[in-house]
Amino acid sequence: MPPTHSSNRAKSTHKTIAIFGSCSTPAQSEPYRLAGEIGKRLADAGFEVLNGGYGGTMTAASKAAKDAGGTTIGVTCPSLFDYSSSRIQPNPYLDIVLPAPDILSRIQTMMRLSGGFVVLDGGTGTLSELAVVWESVGKRFVPPRPIVVVGHYWNQLVDVMRQHRASSVQYLHRAETAEQVVEILNEHAVSGTRARHQKKSPSHTDATATVSQLRGLVEKFVAERQWQPFHNPKNISA
Repeated sequence: MPPTHSSNRAKSTHKTIAIFGSCSTPAQSEPYRLAGEIGKRLADAGFEVLNGGYGGTMTAASKAAKDAGGTTIGVTCPSLFDYSSSRIQPNPYLDIVLPAPDILSRIQTMMRLSGGFVVLDGGTGTLSELAVVWESVGKRFVPPRPIVVVGHYWNQLVDVMRQHRASSVQYLHRAETAEQVVEILNEHAVSGTRARHQKKSPSHTDATATVSQLRGLVEKFVAERQWQPFHNPKNISA
């Protein structure tokens, strides 16, 4: 029998889980249903649910988590759609939307905010997310945290990497069901940097803020996210 709603929430307070998956998954498909079930079970277990903020499995997980009373976060990337004639809006089931300036920053933000990762079926975007997270965790660029690949979609890739270097799969877990996903994360997930959206900014106003204070706020904002190597002053000011 699964733990009760309240006991699970007490266990997993302030832990955020990133879900990576496709933005084009059809609403009536099995991967869409599974993403929703995972989102719901994570929220029931007291986890915050974080994803890329748009459609497909991101919408499925966000809606289900929101309906279950959980907190939902979307790390979007508006520059992804600069080439498109119609701009795609974040899905309406997000409590917090954090725009990132580019793909790499988006993945790094999701990685550093999260204490564990769930990887669903997807294309090259999901593959890039899995690769960056896998490399960062495996090489200890971030503190170790679980990476849960769901279903059979990534099995061949995982097997090849295991044959190449057995230690590369040290933090990788496989799951078939949403229940297994939550069991793994309840045991292995760590705390991310959730405090980043709870801290209040200093009470500067347009009338009182100095250039020095504004520069300090920007430098602090960038340092907290470890953006220094990846952004020039123009990007940061934008």
